[in-house]
Amino acid sequence: MNGQRLDQLSAFVPRSDLVELIPRAARRILDVGCGVGKTRELLREKGFEEIFEIEINTSAADEAKLFYRELSAGDIEKCTSAWFPQ
Repeated sequence: MNGQRLDQLSAFVPRSDLVELIPRAARRILDVGCGVGKTRELLREKGFEEIFEIEINTSAADEAKLFYRELSAGDIEKCTSAWFPQ
């Protein structure tokens, strides 16, 4: 399986390993490279409510936008501070 195909598949896999690393006291979560937003479901289950996502792959972002209004499509390195919620 080549790297590109693996990247495409990983967009559909929730990252429970990363969710477990987030301190319970965290108020806001920024999920960079969120794929289609599968990790959001785990974050919600853990009680996190303010979740913001950014995905550079427009196909994955388009699919995730069907379910999550806080998602933005783009390159995190080109975002300005105005993009991030206050």
